Amino acid sequence: MINNCQNGSYTEAFVLEALKRKNEIAVTYDNKHYSYIEILTMVCERMMRLRDAGVVPNEIVAVITEDSLDSLISILAVNSAGGAYLPIDRSTPRERIKYICMDAKINCLVASEQLRIEGWNYNLRNVILTSPIVDSEIFKDEDSKKQLIAEIRENAGDLAYVLYTSGSTGVPKGVLVSHKSLNTFRDSIRDIVEYSGTNTIFLANTSFTFDISILETIVTLSYGSRVIISTQKQRLNPKLLRELIITERVNTVQFTPTYINFLIDYFNEELEFFCNLNKILLGGEVLKKNAYLKIAKTTNADIYNCYGPTEATIWATTKKLNKNDESITIGIPLQNYEITIDALDDGIGEICIVSDAVAEGYLNKPELTGERFVATSTGTKMYRTGDLGRFTKTGDLEYMGRRDNQVKIRGFRVEIGEIEYIIESYEKVERSVVLIVNANGKESLVCFYKSMVKIDRTEMILFLRNYLSEYMIPKFFIWKTSFPVTLNGKFDHFSLKKEAEQFLSD
Repeated sequence: MINNCQNGSYTEAFVLEALKRKNEIAVTYDNKHYSYIEILTMVCERMMRLRDAGVVPNEIVAVITEDSLDSLISILAVNSAGGAYLPIDRSTPRERIKYICMDAKINCLVASEQLRIEGWNYNLRNVILTSPIVDSEIFKDEDSKKQLIAEIRENAGDLAYVLYTSGSTGVPKGVLVSHKSLNTFRDSIRDIVEYSGTNTIFLANTSFTFDISILETIVTLSYGSRVIISTQKQRLNPKLLRELIITERVNTVQFTPTYINFLIDYFNEELEFFCNLNKILLGGEVLKKNAYLKIAKTTNADIYNCYGPTEATIWATTKKLNKNDESITIGIPLQNYEITIDALDDGIGEICIVSDAVAEGYLNKPELTGERFVATSTGTKMYRTGDLGRFTKTGDLEYMGRRDNQVKIRGFRVEIGEIEYIIESYEKVERSVVLIVNANGKESLVCFYKSMVKIDRTEMILFLRNYLSEYMIPKFFIWKTSFPVTLNGKFDHFSLKKEAEQFLSD
């Protein structure tokens, strides 16, 4: 169902909540609590520095920071200044960062003093150094509050953020998401999360380069709720994460199936700290029923399976799961979303999303934008996902895989073509085929490569780390002097996959 949504910026909603809630806790990070007014003050201080640097509405500003709290402040500040934020993880390879900054025509970058010392300015016009200034006195006067809201309204841009995802041509592509799209999603997800002011305590456990982090943080703050940001140590150490969830009385979480399976395995299915949760949102990749049943044994929380590409602004469908469900589906569209199936055979076809939440398109890629983003007769945009699906007899949407060569690795969307492109740029490699193979219940990337001589695995990995994120680097490399082909002359991926499965089982 599609209804009309307000088109305002989430930043205005956040400011109004901050001025109303003042000293109520907004964010907890690294054992420190920050009130709404403290967060707002830090945001405004950084916003003014951005404006002084000449940031104008809809300008894309890169955000590279060292910790999640600083990232959150910078993102809120960029949007409040009228700019669109482009998050770049510090661990991203330098060559990839250079490409993204050039493609997005970045003139302004938000970074810490330490990153500046390390030479992360990339010859940009402005590098805004973050600082922890907090002076909540500036909002005690009613006129100053009104002036702040007026300035945010006046400087509001149309574009909210740009997220770069893996590209099939060998280079990443930037997805342009407007405030209208974000606000449509924000309005649509409210009834699923059931925000209840600061009684809703949402764990933020996701990198800001992954779009589901937006729900955990800025959407949650715009509804006046609490955000508990985990540190890098807590994300990597299940015992520390469990302690954080218990200590801060977290009641709402969002995980990828891979991450929650990691927790299940680590604690041997004894997830007693889940018993106080109200909502568990799972998404980013396929959820297996056995994993869901293990989770359901430990909690009475509402568990949702969520689906949605970055191009449709976070989630587009949800399914409230039940132990009696015969299978795991991705449910029904959120309010303000519609799903259509461009049927190919037996009701199976490409999943198409119609909504005001659909992104504007891809940055600097008009042809690809024209192929994937289609205007409907009503004027609402439709996004062709490349995912295959079908409707069940009960009206739920069932995910049936990809129609192209795109996969999910630990919740991150990856184009196999990009990985192969980088591997083949190595002078010793003639040809490569990368497959995702399931062995012993775990999915791994396997690379077959053709070359004159066998290449040392360490040598290959050191090269790839210059261009690819760690989750995109194959775990296994298999040397081939030739590739099998089918009768019609195409690479025989089936034979290679069988070979990879045998290799992993040995």
